[in-house]
Amino acid sequence: MRKFTLLPLIFLYLNSFSQNSLNKNSYSFYDSLVGVENTEIFNGPRFLDILKSTKDNHRYFNSLAFVRGYIIYNSQLYNHINLRYDLINDDVIVVSSGDKGFFDVRLIRDKVQEFGIQNHHFIKLPEDKATGFYEVGYIGAQVSLYIKHQKSTKERLNKRVPYFEFFKTSFYQLRYNGKLYKIESSRDVEAIIPDKREQIRDFHSTYAILSKSKPDAYIVKLITYLDNNLSIADD
Repeated sequence: MRKFTLLPLIFLYLNSFSQNSLNKNSYSFYDSLVGVENTEIFNGPRFLDILKSTKDNHRYFNSLAFVRGYIIYNSQLYNHINLRYDLINDDVIVVSSGDKGFFDVRLIRDKVQEFGIQNHHFIKLPEDKATGFYEVGYIGAQVSLYIKHQKSTKERLNKRVPYFEFFKTSFYQLRYNGKLYKIESSRDVEAIIPDKREQIRDFHSTYAILSKSKPDAYIVKLITYLDNNLSIADD
């Protein structure tokens, strides 16, 4: 009986806020009352990872282990969710921290609007929803950058024991003058912003080592530099 008398109080509480004033605390309050395991986010298909992984060799973004993050799922914000981002299939995987924690759930991709994990923010671009989730690399006044993380895998044998090796790649989307451009290197940026070619090449000469060792960090640094340069030029 408690369950039925509690629900009207929950909706009365949430309806006391305007749509614009709802925040993470109010959603967390709702989840704590009904139990996050009873919300829609855990009603997806079960996920089984059949690709043998290790701590440093796996299909996920940054971490094999589940880590706390947030998700906006079907317009509902969920905080403090244990999740992983699968870079093979571009899926978000969650695990319950309660009595259903013995299995993982693959979220329905079309219902995931954005999520955050380990200080990385992922969204869908309106112009490129088919590609899936992009990390927000940099948002500037003149130019912005979005990073598409991906992994591929290859089966190998070690003393006749099969295992999988994972390979990470990235490409980027650059937003400039209201348009979205796919880029893979600083040369692509030169073609989009030709009047900054000299500055881009000077920057690349300075950070050539970074471009090879940490390409994502390099391209974020380059776009940040260009945005500042373009903003100064407009002043």
